[in-house]
Amino acid sequence: MRSSPASALVASVALAALAATTFACGPSSALTVHRLKTGKAAEVERGERLDIKHLDTEKNEGAKSGFVVVKSADEWTKLFAGSDHAPEPPQVDWERKMVVVAVSDWAGTVAMKLHTAVESGVAMYIYAKEDLPGEGCPVKARTALAQDMILIDRTEKPIHFYIERDEATGCGEAPTAKVTCSIDGNKGAEPEIVVKPGDRVECGAGIEATGTFAVVDKTWSFGEFPKSSHAKLEYVQGGERVRFRADVVGRYALRFQVTDEGGRHADGMGIVVSGPGKAPGVYIQLAWGNFDAKDDPKTFPRVILEAEDRERGICSVESAKKPAWCDVKVDAGQTALRVATQEGVFPMRVKYVDDRFAGSPSACLTVFINGSQSAEICDNEPRKAGDSWNLGGLVAKTGTFEAMEMPKPVDPPVVDPKKPTPPTGTKKPSGGGTKPSGGGTKPAGGGGKKPGKKPGSVFAP
Repeated sequence: MRSSPASALVASVALAALAATTFACGPSSALTVHRLKTGKAAEVERGERLDIKHLDTEKNEGAKSGFVVVKSADEWTKLFAGSDHAPEPPQVDWERKMVVVAVSDWAGTVAMKLHTAVESGVAMYIYAKEDLPGEGCPVKARTALAQDMILIDRTEKPIHFYIERDEATGCGEAPTAKVTCSIDGNKGAEPEIVVKPGDRVECGAGIEATGTFAVVDKTWSFGEFPKSSHAKLEYVQGGERVRFRADVVGRYALRFQVTDEGGRHADGMGIVVSGPGKAPGVYIQLAWGNFDAKDDPKTFPRVILEAEDRERGICSVESAKKPAWCDVKVDAGQTALRVATQEGVFPMRVKYVDDRFAGSPSACLTVFINGSQSAEICDNEPRKAGDSWNLGGLVAKTGTFEAMEMPKPVDPPVVDPKKPTPPTGTKKPSGGGTKPSGGGTKPAGGGGKKPGKKPGSVFAP
């Protein structure tokens, strides 16, 4: 190594009193730390090169970060104060020897090495090398800070630490990924698309890897999907692409993650919005969530979605006549209700025809306004038959709900069918007619079974 006065190290930073005193009972050695710029080698002072003996750092890990000189067993114990496991002091003749400790202050440091000790007539000089990861390289956090310990001759002279910092060769940029999707794999794939419920979507990913590490792993997953969705990913082209069916309205986020040999990750995201299109007004879908795809929807509680205008009546599939401001239909176990206006506040509820027990499938409501999703909420509360899940007031201008005092639910009026003529040889029904049960039309069956086909009845699987 080269020799020159310490004053020539113009790039160093002298940190007087940084870990600057030992724990010695007698007079302390003044200690100064000089940190050099990354890549610059220290110029070794003239003097006697001392023999150094490295201690077992794995056995003695857990010391506090910094640069310290230890001159007694008591000082050794204090060095590990607060550590989960304080190692026993080494067997040292403390009258003749001392321990020099160097501990990094950053968990990403690859290694710390004390490599040279020189003593002159006026001071002692100790040189350490701190290895840092290269630019763009993954930083592997250590369970303990990088450190080194050496045993050298004791001195009471001032001590100077020179810390050389070496950075490894850079690893280049981390990989990147971009996801695009289209309906059924058609041309014109985009990072974000709008589809209709029931459409089949296909997504692919483009990868750019320019760094020194090769891509070793690729993973597709849903980063987000509607609470009532049971969409499943189908892998095609060896996992390079995926397909799924947008089974309900809502937002689906397709995440593609790549990992290189260095453990660096990159995420790409494709967005698929399944909705009612750009038709004006508010669109509400009631569907089921929190169930396994193997479950039989026929066993789910029956529910009825209602919206109300206090002046113009109730809108539901049970309504004898649909009001002009609303349209509602049930298809494949999902209820779709559209409010054709963007003015006013409409009390909304979900009426339970059957019991819902804790942990069973949840009724989930998704709201769109002018084609954009504005709300999504699920009912996870146990319910008794006849109970209502009161959602509050649907604000038509925003497609959101606000708290409000809910009007008491009223069963729709029953239109008595024409009295049937009993078949010959059978007894006429008593009471002169069919008496409705409970003041309204009661769905046939119970416990989640499909009701009989009566006008005005509805069930959601």
